Amino acid sequence: DTREEKTNLINFVENNVDFFTKELSVSEKMLKVFCYVAISISGRESSYGMGEKYKATDWAETLMSQLDWYTSVGRQASIGPTQMKYSTADEQLSDSTKQKIGISGPGDLNNTLKALLTTVGILSINYNKAKSKGYSAKAPGSIKGSENSKEANKIFVSTSNAALDMSITAYNAGAGSIKNYNKEKNYIPCYGPYCTGNPGTATYGYVAHVAKYLEIEDISAKE
Repeated sequence: DTREEKTNLINFVENNVDFFTKELSVSEKMLKVFCYVAISISGRESSYGMGEKYKATDWAETLMSQLDWYTSVGRQASIGPTQMKYSTADEQLSDSTKQKIGISGPGDLNNTLKALLTTVGILSINYNKAKSKGYSAKAPGSIKGSENSKEANKIFVSTSNAALDMSITAYNAGAGSIKNYNKEKNYIPCYGPYCTGNPGTATYGYVAHVAKYLEIEDISAKE
């Protein structure tokens, strides 16, 4: 039940708000926004952990990660309802954050609450990096200058916070996607094999999915 997942996540974060705002260097408002973004990502990646494809394949990916997570292959398996690579969480989150969330190995990301909290942590890190690169927290992302702007304009919807748009993009495409592109200010790039054909299945569609969910939930993403 997504309502129960949302309640559990919000309650945990609210009960530990001082820890998370300090540890992740984000405002209380943005911490709440990241919670809703994480829930939306769970919906897109695994139908909130209930999708048939997810249920059919996640057990194998988890097993591979648990048996081989010290190898490059195992550490790159995306697992859990938010389809997180354990290596990403292990390398980017502080030890105290991992301890607070309760993750110490790949299998922990199959726990819905732990997966959502981990996603909140990674989104926070991406967000701060995007702001450090000059992305605005008060203006929407722009796709002006995109090679496929004609098609992308039909798909892309900003969260109204360019730094958040970039954080979501990086969650899907990797932290290396957060950089200066020498394009329009607050430029959001497209990553994925279908950027030039069907950007809805690439990162533009990923950001749009979250933006629409935040609108439905009446969550303002501007900082």
